[in-house]
Amino acid sequence: MLDEVVACMVPPLGKPSVGDDGRGPMGKSLRVEELSDDEVKELESDSKFRSFGPWQCSDCGHKGPFRRRLYRIHGKYELTDDAVQDAFRRHMYQHHGLGNIFFRTIADTGYVDTAFCGKCDSNLIVYDLLMLDAAKFLVDKLRSK
Repeated sequence: MLDEVVACMVPPLGKPSVGDDGRGPMGKSLRVEELSDDEVKELESDSKFRSFGPWQCSDCGHKGPFRRRLYRIHGKYELTDDAVQDAFRRHMYQHHGLGNIFFRTIADTGYVDTAFCGKCDSNLIVYDLLMLDAAKFLVDKLRSK
């Protein structure tokens, strides 16, 4: 389901954030689309994507499995910019009830990543490098050189 919101504006890619409100100049509206189960499975098959993910629930200590929700970000945004991240965080909380999200970029596409505990359904999940997949990713990268 494509979700467009005009209330949260972010600066266009490449322009610096300005202004006292932390949102920057009027720019593009935020557009995110939740991925289908098949699209999530396809992303999770990528070793680079799997190398960082949900590790432990902050509320109950459970270490998985976790139910994930992933959203594709439409358009090009500077996801390392604090003002852009703040605008997406506000949007995801106001429109999807998600308070704990992470930003990912895979093959020039931005994603919002979040997870829920399989035991207590909390959204306060700690993400970390998942060592087996991270090690495999590094080995594969070294072999390709």
